[in-house]
Amino acid sequence: MQTVQTPLPDVIDICSPTWPSLAFKDLKKFGCARLKLEPCDNAVVDDLYDAMERLSNDRTAQDQVEVPDAAFDNLDQRNGYVWDKHREIFELHPQCANATELSGGDSSTARSIVQCAWDYCDMCEMRCLTALEEVIAEFPLVRDFLGADKDQQLGAGVIENMLRVYRYNKTYDKPDGDIDAHFDMGLFTIIPKSTSPGLMIQPSKSSQWCSVEESLKHGEALLFGGLTLARLTGVPALRHGVFTSGRTRFSAPYFQRVAPHCVLPASLGHKQEKVSAYNRRLRQAENDELREDGSIEWRQRRRDSRSRSNHRQRDRHPLPSRGVDDKSKEATRDWSPSGDYATNMENSNRGRGYDYNGKDTSHSSPQEATWSQSDGNRSNMENSGDWRGTATWHATGKTSSDRWWGSYQNE
Repeated sequence: MQTVQTPLPDVIDICSPTWPSLAFKDLKKFGCARLKLEPCDNAVVDDLYDAMERLSNDRTAQDQVEVPDAAFDNLDQRNGYVWDKHREIFELHPQCANATELSGGDSSTARSIVQCAWDYCDMCEMRCLTALEEVIAEFPLVRDFLGADKDQQLGAGVIENMLRVYRYNKTYDKPDGDIDAHFDMGLFTIIPKSTSPGLMIQPSKSSQWCSVEESLKHGEALLFGGLTLARLTGVPALRHGVFTSGRTRFSAPYFQRVAPHCVLPASLGHKQEKVSAYNRRLRQAENDELREDGSIEWRQRRRDSRSRSNHRQRDRHPLPSRGVDDKSKEATRDWSPSGDYATNMENSNRGRGYDYNGKDTSHSSPQEATWSQSDGNRSNMENSGDWRGTATWHATGKTSSDRWWGSYQNE
């Protein structure tokens, strides 16, 4: 992808009492704001990156905090470590009751990543809520929705945040340079500068892409809006993606989101609906069908040639999560699928575990695994889930405790 030097907003020092109003002006003009963090914030960021690096090299610690199989597909509540051949994730949903159960056990590395994640969430929540207060001052609809006039903390019971700490491996980039450009679905996202430039942005009303982190200094962060904020206020969401240039990269985006059970009020171009319904529509859409104002421009879908009816609902099968097959002592699998490679943006679709049908994968001969998705979408916003198509796995003779990988692809 060709990048150019596009005009970017000036750096705003958050020590200034006027930083929220200045940031909000930049959000409306550019789709993002550049923030200079306080020194204490910088220390929190550095500690989190260091903790994630130690976790990525400590298999025992990974096992202590790994997301359980039963919670793997619960993208709004799962907490812990997720392994992927090309990108590792540590995830925390601080408002969820089960988040406090994540302790790290007896591993000092695991306990460190948990504590650093909580410290980081506290810091980011404070910054995002301060920015949100500026939005409330201008948009009564948001004020009423978030309960700002009530005698309680802003967003209490309405906002559910999420942290994802990423370790991008050198193999993350696609050969064709595709960065899987997308919008985030929440209110605000704040991302401190990563350990290696990789964040690509397309400022609002611009056709050009910019490698923004090449302009960011240590101790700076990018604040931008998501699709939910866009539909409530008209403040444009920021299209962005990642290209690591073949370098290992640590990054820690913090997502301020509205709880799935809440009901979004009707706004220009949008009907009243639950957040869970809106998020589901966003995930079902192709990335290029989403617009910076929070709307979706659907294209006509091609009917599945294997279907005998026009009904598009398909059976769903869970995304695999672990690389241990209790029935097998020697089998990892290399998937040999056909078709174009497809990936999602927020959840790994290269995973460990059983095939989609839950078959015993310990056989030495190739087996067929089938899976489907109701709308057959590609590279959705948060969970690629299950794809229509077929794939063949082959045993490689390695031990089942070794982490294996496969690229699950659309037909």
